[in-house]
Amino acid sequence: MKSNTAATPIADLSPAELGRAREALEARLLAEIRTFENRYELRSADLDAALERGEIRETAEVAQWVIAYRALRGLSDERQARP
Repeated sequence: MKSNTAATPIADLSPAELGRAREALEARLLAEIRTFENRYELRSADLDAALERGEIRETAEVAQWVIAYRALRGLSDERQARP
């Protein structure tokens, strides 16, 4: 069993290793999102609406927040869609 999943191509990972890598990614994304939510005092679920209303400017940092939030939602949606 390989222990360094960061250096291992995804195609070579076992199902268990893929699961651990996914959990690690979700944890990193969640930590990043929480940092942004605390910094901007805004829930991620309200971010798109705040951007549309002009309450928050779309900076590179805010774009990073949007990307992290959408990636986490995508992972969550994918997990729920699995049988």
